[in-house]
Amino acid sequence: MNSVERVKRVCKERGIPIYRMESDLKFANGYIGQLRKGVFPANRLAQIAQYLSLSTDYLMGATADAQIDDAEYELKQLEKQWEKASDAEREKLGVLIDLKRESLEDLRLGQMMMQRENAQKGIESDAPAITDREIRAAFFNGHGEDLSEDEQDALWADAQAYMEFKLSQRKKKGE
Repeated sequence: MNSVERVKRVCKERGIPIYRMESDLKFANGYIGQLRKGVFPANRLAQIAQYLSLSTDYLMGATADAQIDDAEYELKQLEKQWEKASDAEREKLGVLIDLKRESLEDLRLGQMMMQRENAQKGIESDAPAITDREIRAAFFNGHGEDLSEDEQDALWADAQAYMEFKLSQRKKKGE
């Protein structure tokens, strides 16, 4: 999702007509709709960010929150398409929906791990602290409910070992 699409989505979610924002910001009527490349000039992006009380990084999609919000929006759109689809189309959309859900969970898990790492490093954040239990819950994505604590511990250790293995492989490729 590009910046223009993100601004349109935020305005829609907040019930702000685009024409009103354009008028309030003294932009030409239809200005936002005319931006074909999906990119705002820096000064206009800053004005829009201030108007919407968002960061310019968020509007550019450079934050985890923006990426998660985009993925949630795209998932909702796919689910709406699925409701109206034929049986043949539903099968294909079902696969896309499953992939989008997995992607969304990966983004959330990454965000939680980053917040936790920052908290351990003493980096201030306005987000609540994330516990190991919450990270595991996101990792298991609801599939760990039938597992004992010991089984969860073993799977979690396996996942961490696998991640370390993959990271070492990437480092070797980069050398």
